[in-house]
Amino acid sequence: MSEHRDSPWRRGRCHALWQHQSGLCFHCGSPMPDPLTQRGRHRKRPNAATIEHVLPRALGGMESWLNEVAACRACNATKADRLPSGMELWRLAWLKREDALPVTAEAAMLMGLLRSARSREERDE
Repeated sequence: MSEHRDSPWRRGRCHALWQHQSGLCFHCGSPMPDPLTQRGRHRKRPNAATIEHVLPRALGGMESWLNEVAACRACNATKADRLPSGMELWRLAWLKREDALPVTAEAAMLMGLLRSARSREERDE
């Protein structure tokens, strides 16, 4: 993607995720300030809302609504490029349930990428 990491478009996307989750972090449930109202220097704070890719982009995750959630900067940094747990996948499916029904090709591709990443991880162990 060619958009700058702090572009107005990206903040708007983060705001939409933030709104969909009632302003709470996907991982820890802490309240986060509205991404559209934060000044630049405040976006570096641990409680700042960020776009978290549940299946990391580094492992083949897509940059799409079905794979993105709002997470505080601290949780996003802690998760890093780790594969999601079963509980995180269940919570993601629950959160996106209206958007995921009927199952789209995008959702099927996401699950296929997750399965292949998990099998690669198991092979490497």
